[in-house]
Amino acid sequence: FKRIVGVEYSPRIHQTAEENIRKYKNRNIRCRDIASICMDALEFSFPNEPLVVYLFSPFKRKDLMTKLLANLGNSVKQCPREVIIISSGIGDEEVLNEAEWLQRIRVGWNWAIYKTLAGIA
Repeated sequence: FKRIVGVEYSPRIHQTAEENIRKYKNRNIRCRDIASICMDALEFSFPNEPLVVYLFSPFKRKDLMTKLLANLGNSVKQCPREVIIISSGIGDEEVLNEAEWLQRIRVGWNWAIYKTLAGIA
Protein backbone atom coordinates (compact mmCIF):
# COMPACT_ATOMS: atom_id res chain seq x y z
CA PHE A 1 0.00 0.00 0.00
CA LYS A 2 1.12 3.55 -0.71
CA ARG A 3 -0.50 4.79 2.49
CA ILE A 4 -2.90 3.64 5.20
CA VAL A 5 -5.49 5.96 6.73
CA GLY A 6 -7.85 5.06 9.54
CA VAL A 7 -10.90 7.20 10.25
CA GLU A 8 -12.14 7.13 13.84
CA TYR A 9 -15.10 9.04 15.23
CA SER A 10 -14.23 8.47 18.88
CA PRO A 11 -11.39 10.66 20.19
CA ARG A 12 -10.47 7.87 22.64
CA ILE A 13 -10.19 5.23 19.90
CA HIS A 14 -8.35 7.71 17.67
CA GLN A 15 -5.81 8.37 20.45
CA THR A 16 -5.31 4.62 20.94
CA ALA A 17 -4.82 4.19 17.18
CA GLU A 18 -2.21 6.96 17.12
CA GLU A 19 -0.36 5.37 20.05
CA ASN A 20 -0.41 2.00 18.29
CA ILE A 21 0.96 3.57 15.10
CA ARG A 22 3.80 5.24 17.04
CA LYS A 23 4.65 2.02 18.91
CA TYR A 24 4.56 -0.26 15.87
CA LYS A 25 8.13 -1.25 15.03
CA ASN A 26 8.67 -3.69 12.19
CA ARG A 27 11.72 -3.41 9.98
CA ASN A 28 9.97 -5.34 7.20
CA ILE A 29 6.99 -3.01 6.96
CA ARG A 30 6.46 -1.85 3.36
CA CYS A 31 4.16 1.08 4.03
CA ARG A 32 5.35 3.62 6.56
CA ASP A 33 2.80 6.32 5.72
CA ILE A 34 0.18 5.36 8.33
CA ALA A 35 -2.21 7.82 9.94
CA SER A 36 -5.39 8.01 11.97
CA ILE A 37 -7.86 10.83 11.44
CA CYS A 38 -10.43 11.77 14.08
CA MET A 39 -13.59 12.75 12.21
CA ASP A 40 -17.03 11.64 11.12
CA ALA A 41 -16.50 9.03 8.39
CA LEU A 42 -19.60 10.37 6.62
CA GLU A 43 -17.66 13.59 5.90
CA PHE A 44 -14.44 11.90 4.79
CA SER A 45 -13.19 12.85 1.31
CA PHE A 46 -11.90 9.70 -0.34
CA PRO A 47 -8.61 10.10 -2.23
CA ASN A 48 -8.84 10.08 -6.04
CA GLU A 49 -6.72 6.97 -6.42
CA PRO A 50 -7.29 3.21 -6.28
CA LEU A 51 -8.53 2.27 -2.82
CA VAL A 52 -8.93 -0.64 -0.48
CA VAL A 53 -11.59 0.27 2.08
CA TYR A 54 -11.86 -1.92 5.15
CA LEU A 55 -15.09 -1.59 7.10
CA PHE A 56 -15.30 -3.28 10.48
CA SER A 57 -18.94 -2.79 11.53
CA PRO A 58 -18.66 0.99 11.20
CA PHE A 59 -22.31 1.79 11.95
CA LYS A 60 -25.15 0.27 13.89
CA ARG A 61 -27.70 2.04 11.68
CA LYS A 62 -28.31 1.04 8.07
CA ASP A 63 -28.99 4.66 6.97
CA LEU A 64 -25.48 5.72 8.04
CA MET A 65 -23.86 2.90 6.06
CA THR A 66 -26.01 3.93 3.08
CA LYS A 67 -24.71 7.52 3.39
CA LEU A 68 -21.10 6.36 3.56
CA LEU A 69 -21.49 4.24 0.43
CA ALA A 70 -23.27 7.11 -1.37
CA ASN A 71 -20.32 9.38 -0.53
CA LEU A 72 -17.83 6.79 -1.81
CA GLY A 73 -19.98 6.04 -4.87
CA ASN A 74 -20.13 9.74 -5.79
CA SER A 75 -16.37 9.95 -5.43
CA VAL A 76 -15.95 6.97 -7.79
CA LYS A 77 -18.35 8.48 -10.34
CA GLN A 78 -16.40 11.77 -10.32
CA CYS A 79 -13.04 10.00 -10.56
CA PRO A 80 -13.44 6.44 -11.88
CA ARG A 81 -10.98 4.04 -10.27
CA GLU A 82 -10.75 0.60 -8.77
CA VAL A 83 -12.12 0.37 -5.26
CA ILE A 84 -12.12 -2.80 -3.22
CA ILE A 85 -14.28 -2.92 -0.09
CA ILE A 86 -13.67 -5.52 2.57
CA SER A 87 -16.58 -5.62 4.97
CA SER A 88 -16.45 -7.44 8.25
CA GLY A 89 -19.80 -6.51 9.66
CA ILE A 90 -23.03 -8.35 10.00
CA GLY A 91 -25.79 -6.32 8.38
CA ASP A 92 -23.50 -4.29 6.10
CA GLU A 93 -23.87 -6.80 3.27
CA GLU A 94 -27.48 -5.77 2.57
CA VAL A 95 -26.44 -2.17 1.94
CA LEU A 96 -23.38 -3.20 -0.10
CA ASN A 97 -25.52 -5.46 -2.29
CA GLU A 98 -27.80 -2.50 -3.08
CA ALA A 99 -24.91 -0.35 -4.37
CA GLU A 100 -25.30 -0.52 -8.17
CA TRP A 101 -21.66 0.46 -8.75
CA LEU A 102 -20.31 -2.52 -6.79
CA GLN A 103 -20.13 -6.24 -7.40
CA ARG A 104 -19.58 -8.84 -4.71
CA ILE A 105 -16.57 -10.98 -5.53
CA ARG A 106 -16.18 -13.11 -2.39
CA VAL A 107 -18.13 -13.87 0.73
CA GLY A 108 -17.37 -15.73 3.94
CA TRP A 109 -19.10 -16.39 7.22
CA ASN A 110 -18.89 -12.82 8.55
CA TRP A 111 -17.09 -10.94 5.77
CA ALA A 112 -17.52 -10.01 2.13
CA ILE A 113 -15.37 -8.42 -0.56
CA TYR A 114 -16.75 -6.06 -3.20
CA LYS A 115 -15.16 -4.11 -6.02
CA THR A 116 -16.16 -1.47 -8.50
CA LEU A 117 -17.81 -2.74 -11.65
CA ALA A 118 -15.52 -3.16 -14.66
CA GLY A 119 -16.98 -0.17 -16.56
CA ILE A 120 -16.44 2.18 -13.61
CA ALA A 121 -12.85 1.36 -12.66
